Amino acid sequence: MIGSMAFRLSLFAASLCFVGGSKPSNDVVLPPIPSTKVTPHPLVVGGINSRVLLFRGDRVAAPPGVRVLSDTSLLIGTVTVDVPEDVAVEFNEKGEAVFTLAKDAKPHAWVLTVGRKRLLASPTARAVVPLLGVGEPRIEWSHYALSVPAPRSLLHAVQDLKDPFDASPYR
Repeated sequence: MIGSMAFRLSLFAASLCFVGGSKPSNDVVLPPIPSTKVTPHPLVVGGINSRVLLFRGDRVAAPPGVRVLSDTSLLIGTVTVDVPEDVAVEFNEKGEAVFTLAKDAKPHAWVLTVGRKRLLASPTARAVVPLLGVGEPRIEWSHYALSVPAPRSLLHAVQDLKDPFDASPYR
């Protein structure tokens, strides 16, 4: 048994010598980095191997399953995500894409299209798109956001039933 294991290991090593490895695929050719803030490939963010993508002129550290299709769309796994022009993206330590309204954008509600789903987010909310098979896309609101009650015009008007024994102030 030990001999067969050694034989298999030697065949595997020999096959690596003859076949060789493949070159790493680079979707975007990045210019040399003048500052020391961002390091080139490979980059480890929160324990997840990632690489640097160029999205809308900004360098973003992303997990290996993320590709840039255009200035308004990303490919996360096999799902296309359409991003509005004034929405920024970053990746958290779990490898999830976090979309928020850009800081210089005027506050407004925005729509993020994830595959066939559309997520409607408020100006203070953020949309989280996990990697393929990990979870569902979701909207997270700030814990400090102010909830706005429904306008009074949508509530039903109170009607007085003209009951003589009723102690209501509606007379």
